[in-house]
Amino acid sequence: MATILHFSLGFATVGTTVVLHLVGLALILRLLELCKERLKRTRIMQMILMGSVVCGILALHMAEISVYALIFWLGGALAPYDIALYFSATTFTTIGYGDVTVDGAWRLFAALEGLTGITLVGWSVAFLVTVVRRLDQWLGAQSPGRLRR
Repeated sequence: MATILHFSLGFATVGTTVVLHLVGLALILRLLELCKERLKRTRIMQMILMGSVVCGILALHMAEISVYALIFWLGGALAPYDIALYFSATTFTTIGYGDVTVDGAWRLFAALEGLTGITLVGWSVAFLVTVVRRLDQWLGAQSPGRLRR
């Protein structure tokens, strides 16, 4: 029974973090579209924008990690919250140091977090590649194939 409960909780959390990721990337893309005209002015604006995109993606991943940590903490699997956050970060990124572990059915929940984390990180990398290509297209008329100086 506990395994089914944790498995269900895991899939609900996967759905929540995937939607969070989708909405977050859509917002970042919308902000990028709004900055399109400013982008053409200077190289420093292009660098600031790319740095902002990366920071936005990192903040998005931290929010997703926090969702998992909150469930570990509220479910009584890990305490205090900072330990749950640390465990969740190492699990989400699939580093998995092994110095903090969970017992029983929580292991299945943690495995789903790792699978979700590696998928969302891959999605973020693909998004970054798309952003670079889009910047290249926007700036193509001024300097084909590279960022404007």
